[in-house]
Amino acid sequence: MTLYHGTNFTINNTLNVPWLSGDIMNCKNIIDPIVFLQVHFIRTFMARHGLTIQEFLALDKDRDIIGFLRAGYEPFHLTGDEGVLKELDAYVYGSLW
Repeated sequence: MTLYHGTNFTINNTLNVPWLSGDIMNCKNIIDPIVFLQVHFIRTFMARHGLTIQEFLALDKDRDIIGFLRAGYEPFHLTGDEGVLKELDAYVYGSLW
């Protein structure tokens, strides 16, 4: 899976995705602020909607959530979490929650 400018993360057979399930501050590969924002909101979005990693990846394949977060980095990094999550919900589900 490519997140930003060729930063690749591989999902193994057990779907152990450390950048989603682990402590982001301990992940040495994430140095880009856009990737940091993507990971933060992916994890928050998954928790908000009770999604598993598999469910999120299927939703991302259909809606390109990671690309949406990358494209919206400029306004999103200046907006509070709830505002970004409302925008993300509207993008993914077609309406504001």
